[in-house]
Order: sequence, then structure tokens, then C-alpha cells
Amino acid sequence: MSVSLKDPDAVLDYSQDWTSYLASGETITTSTWAIEGGDAAPISTALAISGTPSLAGAVASAFVSGGTRGQVYTLRNRIVTNQGRTDDRSWTIRVDQR
Repeated sequence: MSVSLKDPDAVLDYSQDWTSYLASGETITTSTWAIEGGDAAPISTALAISGTPSLAGAVASAFVSGGTRGQVYTLRNRIVTNQGRTDDRSWTIRVDQR
């Protein structure tokens, strides 16, 4: 799992290229994003998915905003393929003033 440092005022895009994971003829049918952690953060300053995540071929992307300084969050992208496989990729995001 990779670790990213994010400023609480930044809106950053996170992407996962699933090309090497997919078998020949396999496609992504659903891609969802979730954020966990930051339990001490009030909802108004929690890390959040901004707008609508996108899926372009084998690349899933989402913009992430907010977060409370000093909090650590996990951002997860989960896909389901047309062959019935499900998998996740996660990032650890630590929010701090930059």
C-alpha cells in the first residue's frame, strides 16, 4: 500500500491502472471508491470523494478533497470484472499542512 501526503486544502486525483491485472478480453464492469479512517475528524472536514469517479478503459480515477490535519485515511478502489473477479487497491493518505 502506498502512502501519500495531502494538504487539507488540496483536491487531488488518484488513479489505478488495472491493465496488467485484466486477462485478455476481461473488462471492468464496476469501479467503486471508499474512504476509511480519520475517526476523530468532524464530518465537515473529513476526507471525501469529490465529484463523480471515472472509469476509462482499465483506468479508474477519483478526485479526493478535504481531510483533517494529522489524520490518516485509507482510500480504496474496488473493481468487479465481466469474468466475476473482484479486487481492491488501497492508498494510505496522511493529511498535513504542506
